[in-house]
Amino acid sequence: MVALVCMLAATVLSGVLLLEHHGIAGPVAAAVCGDASGAPPAGLATGSTPGASRPTGCEEVARSPYSAVQGIPLAAFGLAFSAALCGLLALAFAVSEDARRGLLAAALLALGLALVVDVMLFGVQVFAIGRFCALCLATYVTNGLAFAALLPARTGATSVTTALAAPEGRVALAGVAVAATLALGLTALTDRGLAAAASNREAALLGTAGRVAPSPAATTPGSTTAVMPGAPEAAAAAATPAAAPGSDLAAAQAEVTRLRGILADPQKLQDYLEQQARDEFERTRPEDVDLRETPIKGPAAAPIKVVEYSDFLCPYCKAIAGAFANYLPSSGDRVSIHFKHYPLDKDCNPKLVQTVHPGACTLALGAVCAQEQGKFWPYHDRVFAAPPPNASRDDVVRIAVGAGLEPTPFGACLDSPKAKQRLAADIAEAERLKVNSTPTLFVNGKRLANINLFLQAVDSESRRLGLPAPAGAGGPR
Repeated sequence: MVALVCMLAATVLSGVLLLEHHGIAGPVAAAVCGDASGAPPAGLATGSTPGASRPTGCEEVARSPYSAVQGIPLAAFGLAFSAALCGLLALAFAVSEDARRGLLAAALLALGLALVVDVMLFGVQVFAIGRFCALCLATYVTNGLAFAALLPARTGATSVTTALAAPEGRVALAGVAVAATLALGLTALTDRGLAAAASNREAALLGTAGRVAPSPAATTPGSTTAVMPGAPEAAAAAATPAAAPGSDLAAAQAEVTRLRGILADPQKLQDYLEQQARDEFERTRPEDVDLRETPIKGPAAAPIKVVEYSDFLCPYCKAIAGAFANYLPSSGDRVSIHFKHYPLDKDCNPKLVQTVHPGACTLALGAVCAQEQGKFWPYHDRVFAAPPPNASRDDVVRIAVGAGLEPTPFGACLDSPKAKQRLAADIAEAERLKVNSTPTLFVNGKRLANINLFLQAVDSESRRLGLPAPAGAGGPR
């Protein structure tokens, strides 16, 4: 019974770990790991505050490259194992003493192998990641307690084959196989559903549904919230046009009636705002953006070049990074992403009114040096996996080493005037282009005022350039 209770607890903890892997932090994770999730809230981020706490060890481990095997989260394996073992232990109470001894001995063997894996995973946390996941440690403890509770069953280990070969043993074994299959199937479905939900959350940032999100409050210089104009208030203002002297009163009243009809119908209002934003983008004059020596993701010769001004400590930038990673494979080689730095930190961005993200300059400088070693994107992904607020030089070196960079030349680069000049050049260009928030996107030089219309902007540029639609087009997946 003790072993069964332990495995039920392990099942719950593994489920929470799976949620954490997919960016869903619940009360259990907050209680065990601490409430310091770095994931942005659903929809628009509202920016972060100086001195925000460092992401928890659970989050850092969950976002690390060691958290999955062949794209399958380790938490999913743990969930399937513990659920299957729960089924085995529950079944042991319904069979004869001989069959029970065989099942318990098999469970003991399985838990012994699991503890070997747990020790290896603990070593990865110690030596490779450098942070500890309290949830993971809790699952190791529950496995250990279950193993200890089953130790008396080792006396029946020699009779496992005999016990399970008997008719009742074969039935029990079949029941275990069914329980394991159900556990694996349900875990796979759960993981796929969570992955799809996470992908949809990220894709929605780029406007997969082709709809405009309501506009948040206008941003101020130094804000991390994306600027999203085109709010319903704009349409409301347009609904009462002033008739010019001598104009036809009936025509003016008809226009008022039409616009009020738009305001009364949510679908028509969304269509109206969407068309306004599209028209604004198409009227926008392209800016001259320097793409030399800029990190690029996607084909260098892509006809649609997206420039992103980003801050590694901006939570919305983190979400956009995930959205772009999902989107690019479906873009049909039409789009490339060019990364530019605009850290909201007065240490390297002196025109800011105040520092919003302490340490953002240090992280940005580390990215410049990572690019020098040809590892910008591994560094980029590792930082966004678990952004360390108020990052120190040691934090940046640790991240760089984890991304595969050589520490000695990396450290020398951090101190070099050349790296600082390259970072300063991005910031100066951003100032010239009147960038005052992150993320800010330019699509073929045209500033995208509404990030939710990214896909429509790409489609607009595709039509302008006469590009064919990508195979299987339908938005980010």
